[in-house]
Amino acid sequence: MKPTKSILTISNNLTTSPLFNFSLGSKELFHSDFIYWLSRNYQDEIIRIFRKYIGGYRAKTLKILREKNHIDLMIEFDNSYLLIIENKIKSLPNKEQLNITKQEFDNTKEKNFKNKKKFYLLLSLSEPLFNIEEIGWQFISYKEFNKYLKLKRETVKDKYHNRILDDYCNFVSDLEEIDNLIKIDFKHEFYNFHIYNNEPLKTLKDLRIHDLYLKKKYSILAFNLCEKVTKDKFLKDFKIYHSSNSSDWKDYIENSVWVNSGFFHQSPLFEIGYIIKSNGKKRNLAMGIQVQGEYYTAFVLSESDDYAIKVAECLYDKKLFFDFSGITKITKDTTEYPIRDNLIFRHYHRNNEYMFLYRAVKLGTGVKVKQLIENTLTNIKLIISNRTKILNAISKI
Repeated sequence: MKPTKSILTISNNLTTSPLFNFSLGSKELFHSDFIYWLSRNYQDEIIRIFRKYIGGYRAKTLKILREKNHIDLMIEFDNSYLLIIENKIKSLPNKEQLNITKQEFDNTKEKNFKNKKKFYLLLSLSEPLFNIEEIGWQFISYKEFNKYLKLKRETVKDKYHNRILDDYCNFVSDLEEIDNLIKIDFKHEFYNFHIYNNEPLKTLKDLRIHDLYLKKKYSILAFNLCEKVTKDKFLKDFKIYHSSNSSDWKDYIENSVWVNSGFFHQSPLFEIGYIIKSNGKKRNLAMGIQVQGEYYTAFVLSESDDYAIKVAECLYDKKLFFDFSGITKITKDTTEYPIRDNLIFRHYHRNNEYMFLYRAVKLGTGVKVKQLIENTLTNIKLIISNRTKILNAISKI
């Protein structure tokens, strides 16, 4: 569906909305807090909205639990039913994250939760790109939730509350319009939507909601790449992880592939990695490709700094990794980074847990999204194809 409002109109509307500006401090927490406020003042309406997501049970009372057990929002009905809500505003729903949440609560031994009948609900600005019912979850969009509130607003007699509901409904409608802007044309679109001088990103940055736009864009890229990995004949027998947490790789099994997206140092990214060796003792090893902003990066990961450096140097010297010829044929720019003579790699520590060591090239603005995804998939398959050679080369390190 195409947006019915221009980005300028949306910007003007949101700039004048008090609640929108209040929400900028913590977008998802703000909306959870707003539902809490509604439950304190209009309990019957909240019960009515969420009734169908607890099997149609006609509850008489409810209790809201916020930010508990790493969950955005939980609603307890009549001390018997528990609705666990995952609230998504800034990014796409993640199937693996939802699976983990459900598994944790299905198996919980916590006294307050274990004997309650549990239901799982995703409340999201964006529709999930997978069948949510297959993993035991239900879905309500902010658009649908907003419809309920608009109907309720018409019956609210308190003028102040009415103005609050009016402001909330209007700014959520504008967020829906922005969400409709965030699509990717995988056949024709160029990879340039991360550039802040381009619209609509420039206007959204002024509104301080550019992260919503970028996180969804890169989530879509990661989801598309994950779909291609899953369907690829060469990769079909590999364990595939689609995670939203870059630290999860240490828990993955050897000879598996992961795809994720996120933000690092205020810059959007998506990546694909391969667990080439997992044997503990801080000598786990992963390799992969990351696209962050303008950079196309080949990386090595290990929990041991010394091991990561020695492995990367070995692979670079033996020309078993860090080959960018596929992507530079498109960009026509063969400059590799870092460019200082005495520095082969750049590196940083992620969460003080492991070394991320890499070389990179710049993508420019002439690469199509389709080419970027295809090249990234080709490179991860090349790493896997060379696994035996790589393991032999680093066996004495």
